[in-house]
Amino acid sequence: MGEVTVVLVRSAITFFNLLILCRLLGKTQVSQLTFFEYVSGITLGSLGAELSTNLSIRPWPIFVGMAAWGGFTLLTQALALKSRWMAKMLDGEPVILVYKGQILEDNMRRLRMRESELAELLRGQSIFHFDEVELAILEPRGTLSVLRTPETQPVTPADLQVPVSSRGLGIELVVDGEVMDQNLRRLGVNRAWLMARLKEQGVGSPREAFMAVVDAEGKVYVDRYTDKFPKAYDLSDYPGPN
Repeated sequence: MGEVTVVLVRSAITFFNLLILCRLLGKTQVSQLTFFEYVSGITLGSLGAELSTNLSIRPWPIFVGMAAWGGFTLLTQALALKSRWMAKMLDGEPVILVYKGQILEDNMRRLRMRESELAELLRGQSIFHFDEVELAILEPRGTLSVLRTPETQPVTPADLQVPVSSRGLGIELVVDGEVMDQNLRRLGVNRAWLMARLKEQGVGSPREAFMAVVDAEGKVYVDRYTDKFPKAYDLSDYPGPN
């Protein structure tokens, strides 16, 4: 068996092994990984890469190593669900960074975090002044949870005692020009109803629509293939930086 064939076979086996392990370990997004999950993922990936391309090593020890790392990770995750101490060791604990508009410098130093980094995280939540923050907590997965001061919190319909209704979850009627007949049946309507809704928005055929979605109020949103971009927003008309 040639080297190329061996690499392809090993890569295929490694790919499916990693796929199975990743499915077992959960669906945590990359931006939400804890340090432990990040290290485990890198280790499994490194073992897989080594197995795929290094033909001088035997494959079985690598498979055993991958299975061991996957098993230990699953075991620690299971223990963390039952033990508060283990969860703290693996994930860490939330840390308060701002309290009543005041930055807690000791906690910042403990995390080796700069004021500019905290300000950046706050700007990501549309907060540009520290005195607008009642409480800011850095979560174990690196996200910043913020409670605004009462006077800077946005007004809600409940505050104004205004009754509102939910638009619910949008149901796809057309996707990439194809009619979703199963969704029409679920709604108790037919293609004639769909065509009437499309014509109300100047669309003559489902093939002209990239997507059509209806909400709980019966409002239909249609996105055409031929988008009409206003001349006023043509970026080519604006000069670049000097």
